[in-house]
Amino acid sequence: MLAEHRGHGLGRWLKAENLREALAAEPRLAAVETFNAESNRWMLALNVGFAPHVAYEAWQAAIDDVREAVGGSGSGWRSTTLPSWSPLRSRSSAAG
Repeated sequence: MLAEHRGHGLGRWLKAENLREALAAEPRLAAVETFNAESNRWMLALNVGFAPHVAYEAWQAAIDDVREAVGGSGSGWRSTTLPSWSPLRSRSSAAG
């Protein structure tokens, strides 16, 4: 959201309206999960009945950076650089 639109309650309204719609569509709804980036302090501050439940971390990288970090770019780079316990290694080995 643009900075000039913050502080007007739009996020709280949107979150509450989404909850109203969900409850209207599914009256037997027993639980709702919502996700916000920890860096989004504005949305985290909109406590509309939610409490922290589970924390997740998400990482991202450009694929070329990942290939460089694991030491290769060819079709066999997974099976030669991943540890033996890796599920990716098992899958790539089975594929041939």
